[in-house]
Amino acid sequence: MTLVALLALTMHAWAQEQSETIATTDNNTVEGTHFTISDNDNYADENGMTADKGITVTPKNGETITKVVISNIFESGKVNDGNTSVSSGTKEITNGGGTITVTGVNASTFTFTCSDIFPQFGQFVVYYTEAAPVATTVPLTWDAATPNTATLTNGMPAGNVTVSVEYYPQATMLDGAVTAATDVKATTEDALVTIDKSKLTGVAKLMYFVSTDAEATAPAYTATGWTDVLPTAANYTEAGPVKVWYYPVGTNEGVGEATATYSDGDMNAEPLTVTLGAAPLWNAEFDLTDAPEADQTGKWSTNIPEGGVKKGTEVKVTYTGTKKVIGVKAEKKAAPKLLEFEPRPGVKFYYYEGETWGEAINNHPENKTNGWSIDEDDNVMNNGQELHETDNDDNIKSDTPVNPNIGYSLG
Repeated sequence: MTLVALLALTMHAWAQEQSETIATTDNNTVEGTHFTISDNDNYADENGMTADKGITVTPKNGETITKVVISNIFESGKVNDGNTSVSSGTKEITNGGGTITVTGVNASTFTFTCSDIFPQFGQFVVYYTEAAPVATTVPLTWDAATPNTATLTNGMPAGNVTVSVEYYPQATMLDGAVTAATDVKATTEDALVTIDKSKLTGVAKLMYFVSTDAEATAPAYTATGWTDVLPTAANYTEAGPVKVWYYPVGTNEGVGEATATYSDGDMNAEPLTVTLGAAPLWNAEFDLTDAPEADQTGKWSTNIPEGGVKKGTEVKVTYTGTKKVIGVKAEKKAAPKLLEFEPRPGVKFYYYEGETWGEAINNHPENKTNGWSIDEDDNVMNNGQELHETDNDDNIKSDTPVNPNIGYSLG
């Protein structure tokens, strides 16, 4: 089973702290790349800005200030905890007043003040993060050889990434969408299941897994044996139960007539059990209309016993005449026609056009399997009931041609 997903990776630039170093000498307002630093006393010379009215750091693009380090301090010996203050964060003075480190600022602006008019401050290092999460799409490449595997196309970027997954809805099957077929005969092309497409949503095709093992449990989705071909009884030679598991494969928008994409659906929790009937028996007949009269009777035969043989049985053709035979050709007849009896859907009769009821019963072994016979009075019977023509209630005899255009009844 495959859950089709929309997978996106994004890199967030704000996850990395950055810094900018700005010299604050000669000008009372200094423009950096990300920040403007201003001496609120409007005084600065080659020794730096004064801070008795505060030095303010203002971001240009909404950056968040996280830490500030002030250094290159003229007359640093006059700097102490008592005459300095900060608008936010935790201040630490080191190097005999030569370095002031302020951590935990986490503000959109920052102001440093020194009440002594003599110290001057020549350099600010401002640490910051971007003002808002700036997500950058990270390209992915799906691995065609390994299902459900994608690789970052350009490798890991310089930053943390977030993987976002959104699944397409699953293909669904309502109750009764797939049901066990009835009246299925071993070795035939009869389908093991019937499908009601009106009860399928988002389904491109169905996958099937069939087992004759009475102890079999639900197979893995990766198990060998799954097929999208509608299973039939063709490869099963014996009567008995078979188990059928199935699941829906989702559609892909734009493929075929699909207008939406769906993930594969779930496997049926309990298998369908299909009971195979006995394999029908088959006969062979000879067409000797072009043979010499002497060869038209008794010279050609097969080893097929009365009643027929199963599909796959070895059949030998024997000629006991004296003529030289160029060759023998065997052809499988077209499938017989099916006559069904309403409102008796379980009653079926197979025939070829032009056959009588008696001929069809003898020529198509499945008719005998379905309970058809001729009684001692030459009446056509089905499981002990006589067959009648509906309009006149006449009994149908063995030499009556099969006519699909009239009504029949049993009773």
